[in-house]
Amino acid sequence: MLTEAIYSKAMEAEQCKKIEQLLSKLGDVHGTVLDIGSGPGFLERYIDCIALDSSLKHLKEFEGNRILGDGNSLPFKSGGADWIFCMDTIHLLSLEFWKELKRVLKPEGKAVISIFSSRLEKLKPTGFDIVKEFEVSGEKERDIVVVLEENRRLLQH
Repeated sequence: MLTEAIYSKAMEAEQCKKIEQLLSKLGDVHGTVLDIGSGPGFLERYIDCIALDSSLKHLKEFEGNRILGDGNSLPFKSGGADWIFCMDTIHLLSLEFWKELKRVLKPEGKAVISIFSSRLEKLKPTGFDIVKEFEVSGEKERDIVVVLEENRRLLQH
């Protein structure tokens, strides 16, 4: 039987490998960065960001800016984020998340969404354009990553 400690260590290695690939493909990530569904803070090891997770246990596993909360109701001001990351979490969120994402991102901000490749069909970024798409992979998992910007054509009507 796989113990929680063994699983956690394996998950850590998988996530870190995927994050390194993702960040190398994105280039400079700066400004106000949010990590929605941060888990135990894997992304926070690589970039300065604000972590939001619904698990107090996970948030206690690392130092830094941490907020206990729900991705469907983001406790951030409107237009306050340059970047929003949501890694391997989107399948746990409702359609309300897309409205919240649009509200919290700055007009020229970017959202980075990764999803297990087997769940790609569930990704429906309402009101956003996909400006970049690529894959990242660990030893056992493969994710599709999309970088989104608000659909400016919708704003012009």
